[in-house]
Amino acid sequence: MAGDEADRTDPDVRAAARVRAFEQGQRRTRTAAGVLLGGAAGVSPLVAAPLTGDPGATVGAVVGALLLAGCAAAVWPWAWSTQERRHHELTAIWAQARGDTDTSVPWDRYAAWADADRGERYAAWADADGDHVELVLVRLAGITDDPSPLSAEVVRRIDPDDVAGAASAMEQLRERATAMETRAREQYLEARSAAERRAHEEALRHVDAAADEHHRQAEEQMRHELAAEEAAERRGQATALARALRRR
Repeated sequence: MAGDEADRTDPDVRAAARVRAFEQGQRRTRTAAGVLLGGAAGVSPLVAAPLTGDPGATVGAVVGALLLAGCAAAVWPWAWSTQERRHHELTAIWAQARGDTDTSVPWDRYAAWADADRGERYAAWADADGDHVELVLVRLAGITDDPSPLSAEVVRRIDPDDVAGAASAMEQLRERATAMETRAREQYLEARSAAERRAHEEALRHVDAAADEHHRQAEEQMRHELAAEEAAERRGQATALARALRRR
């Protein structure tokens, strides 16, 4: 990513400026919060007793001051790790390449990017001009367990003298990115449709099983009722026959 002294119409310059502005804004915010918390931690034990009129309040204020000091240390600015800086750089690049930072879709998305070859790609604000151009495929994962959904792959290195070849290769990479994203979207929609069909079929199986069980129980109940009726008839016949025999 280039520095701010370069052409501001260059998306790479704007991406670098965005990362730098975000880092500086985050540092200012954390510094202000740390100073406020640290100041409160230093003052609270001194003013607790005079404000409350209770000498014992100083003990509680000291405990509170320790907690505030811990919070101040937690929010104090820290240097970004390589992975954290990489994520912010790729976020800025994505915003320039695609014009958005939307991560709401569940399928993978892709963007094409061109950069000067500077060796370590994610070193902190490397500003040396390289002797090759790298064509980079940026991927925004729809679903991932990685800390950052963004990743980048250098797909080709081009000599800066090959202007026509570079333009053609960049267009091919854009087409590849579009095709990969379209395929990822179709695969996701097909998988979701298949899952919905399986869920529907499973629901139908449950309905059929419930209907079969209801039918079985109804038949079982009918058999019991018929058996009870037959038994009652036989008892009635036996009673009538016994009565007739007694009368003979």
